[in-house]
Amino acid sequence: MGYVIMWHMLDYAQAGRSHCKNNIPCQDKTVSCRMNGVHLLGLADGAGSAKFSHFGAETALQATCDYTANNFESIFNQTDGVQVKKNILARILEALRQKAEQLNCNIKDLASTLLFVAIKNNKFLLFHIGDGVIGYWKNDSLKVASKPETGEFSNTTVFTTSSKALLYMKLFKGNIENIHGFVLMSDGAAESFYQKRTGQLAPVIVRIMRKVCLVEHGEMLQLLKDSFQLVVNNTQDDCSIAIIAQYNEELERFLSMNFWQQMRYFNINNKRRAKKKYSLWMKIIKYLNEPKTVQQIAQCVCLKKKYLRKQLFLMAKMQLVKKMNNKFHLR
Repeated sequence: MGYVIMWHMLDYAQAGRSHCKNNIPCQDKTVSCRMNGVHLLGLADGAGSAKFSHFGAETALQATCDYTANNFESIFNQTDGVQVKKNILARILEALRQKAEQLNCNIKDLASTLLFVAIKNNKFLLFHIGDGVIGYWKNDSLKVASKPETGEFSNTTVFTTSSKALLYMKLFKGNIENIHGFVLMSDGAAESFYQKRTGQLAPVIVRIMRKVCLVEHGEMLQLLKDSFQLVVNNTQDDCSIAIIAQYNEELERFLSMNFWQQMRYFNINNKRRAKKKYSLWMKIIKYLNEPKTVQQIAQCVCLKKKYLRKQLFLMAKMQLVKKMNNKFHLR
């Protein structure tokens, strides 16, 4: 039985304590959408010193979305990375100049960072200007793709409107292969999810990615909003995060079925046996939000390892779980 990979996206931005106290709008902006067959995920952190940076962040994201969605293949196939950066930055600056004219302000008043990921089929593009962190989940490991970029002086960063934005702009491209997801976060959110000293992301990011794939979008957004109350308490800054993750469509299809549809899926017709099987498999799925050994799963579901291995084998055969490095996890 084959399965199809689907991408799920979630983004959220919340004003920091200092901005709420002073009635200043949230300067972090996020976006997640699909255009021309391209999944687009972006985050922009408006410069605190820029009067209209919240408009600038929004404008930079929209310009990047439009340009990337319409030119994904040419960007990906372009061998001259510098030219790619020039083209993207030119599109952003053009949009910012138009916005500056509308607002009757200087383009510097629209300064923001930019973190962006685009995915089409099995290819991805990644752009980064300024601070914030971009991470990815690959082969059950959480890694950092792009760290915060500082400017020429300490405690400064680079913005889309900086004179040296092209010099500091980072561009990555590649094949998805075993990448299960990407995460973008502003420096405010990074204070909770990123360890500067070790350069590592918090393991909770993987759990959030899994939930993004399994939990209904509106419910997951509310869960994220609730959890961000703690994140905001760790900083005075605005906090934002954007996630794109992929999951096994076969598992999603299974979870969307009612009880008897699931039993027919397993070719189980005996009512008593069906209920017992359903209860057990749902328990196993619940405890596999992160990779576990047979011993760990057995302790969670109170089942003998010999019988559990048989169930895991059946679930793997149905492509609901997979085994890697002696650990089982949801596909």
